[in-house]
Amino acid sequence: MESLTRFPNAALSFSEVVVLKGDTDEIDRFSTNPTAPRNFDLSNLPAYMSPDQLRTRMKEGYLPIASNTAVIRVDALREFGGFPPALRWFADSFTCTALAMRHGVCVIPEPLALIRSQPESYSQRMRDKTQQTEVLNALLELLSRREFRDIRASMKQCPSNLTVYDPLILRALARRPRDWDFFLTYGCWKLRDYATQQLCRARSLAARLWSSAREAWPRSES
Repeated sequence: MESLTRFPNAALSFSEVVVLKGDTDEIDRFSTNPTAPRNFDLSNLPAYMSPDQLRTRMKEGYLPIASNTAVIRVDALREFGGFPPALRWFADSFTCTALAMRHGVCVIPEPLALIRSQPESYSQRMRDKTQQTEVLNALLELLSRREFRDIRASMKQCPSNLTVYDPLILRALARRPRDWDFFLTYGCWKLRDYATQQLCRARSLAARLWSSAREAWPRSES
């Protein structure tokens, strides 16, 4: 609330993704988990990100705006039309991202909320390919509407946002000729992202091999 008071243009604030593991009290803080992607670390982001700053960041990689951590201005949410019911388990996350793209967002780089996912959780229905395909088609229909064309344009500029809809989103886009521009944009981004990941892994492997070789190399005695 303090952040939203300081930055009245922001539609919402959000904080780190932090989850409870299974049925335990063990906390997984993604920003400090070495196996988690670095995009969960919010520490290098400003307290407020304008739409332009947000697009710049999202061109680099997906920014997880966790809806369970979000505090949303009700007037911005009402103007948006509320949470689109056809998007089901993506209704909240899509809305948070879209509002941030339009108005900017406050970033709090610390854990303020916990969430626990269970096999019977509502969101786990996305594992059903039929239901997930229906939701993705509903998403693309929504983005084709005039009032959401700005969000579609922003997502096309920043295709990293589509990673949350993998692995079926490319298939859904390919089946819609009017979305082939989106398909090509996201496909190219996926290829670049894959190449970047492989390059980083190769560099890391080379560094480890070089370190091991230096340790194993016989040293001359003085």
